[in-house]
Amino acid sequence: MASIRVYNGDGAGSRSVLSAVETIQRAVVSEVKVSQIGPEELLAGSWQHTCLALVMPGGADLPYCRRLNGTGNRLIRGYVEEGGAYIGLCAGAYYASSYIEFDIGTKLEVKGRRELAFFEGKAVGPVYAGFCYESEAGAQAAPIAFSPPPDKTRHSSATDPAVKWQERSPGALHGVGMDTRHWIQCRDYSNGGPSFEPFTDSSASMHREFSTQTEAFQVLAVYTEKNDAIAALKCSIGRGVALLVGTHPELDPKWLASQRDTVAVDQGLKDQNGLKTHDEGVREHVKEQLERCDAERRLYIDMLLSEAGLGKYLRY
Repeated sequence: MASIRVYNGDGAGSRSVLSAVETIQRAVVSEVKVSQIGPEELLAGSWQHTCLALVMPGGADLPYCRRLNGTGNRLIRGYVEEGGAYIGLCAGAYYASSYIEFDIGTKLEVKGRRELAFFEGKAVGPVYAGFCYESEAGAQAAPIAFSPPPDKTRHSSATDPAVKWQERSPGALHGVGMDTRHWIQCRDYSNGGPSFEPFTDSSASMHREFSTQTEAFQVLAVYTEKNDAIAALKCSIGRGVALLVGTHPELDPKWLASQRDTVAVDQGLKDQNGLKTHDEGVREHVKEQLERCDAERRLYIDMLLSEAGLGKYLRY
């Protein structure tokens, strides 16, 4: 049976794993099974033959590096180069960039090269300050604009009056030359996630050791209140694709009321971060804003899955 696998190992946030499985299964036909994959199975290397996409969820990317650098990343890259799809959400997007800069100047600072390096550039975050492990204290319902699904006319929600279309100037997006006039506006859950900065000619020479054999990337979404910083992108890798997403489109608002996102990271990081539990007001506010964008966020998931080559499996 064809499958979509969601990684669940050290570093993977429990809520991100469970919500990704649920949301993607709801979006695709029942013939496609969405299930978890642990590090042992991933490293065994027998999963690629039936896997339509590998999803690396939110959480913390350093444990991903510790467990998967070397053999794991060779298997993941080989899978994508041979025609597979990688979808990195938040931590999974940091992990798949060439270089990351996280919370620079704080006790949580993480920076350095990354081995998988699907995106020839930097993942820089948090886009919104105030991140705390296992807390919603720094969470935001971040305003974004995204490219509509490639076949939007087949989506019943595309004609929903609740869907807000963004009026933009053609080619306004960082000089990329894309016509973004008909992008869709919504809010998406953000808590520690990055924006993406491609290496320029000068920075590429400084980071030559991180250079990868990739084609030009495609911007899929931007943070509208952050000067259109890149919120999601797609890279062509051999015969496959890698999608890097800074927010959490997989997170149904109900998860904000029912479960914290427990992440297997060093306890010292949590302690140094001064973990706060008095975040109920933030959670409720973010939950309400996301609920208002339900139609748009479903389109966002459909677009991302379509760009990952899964359009024919979507449950329209």
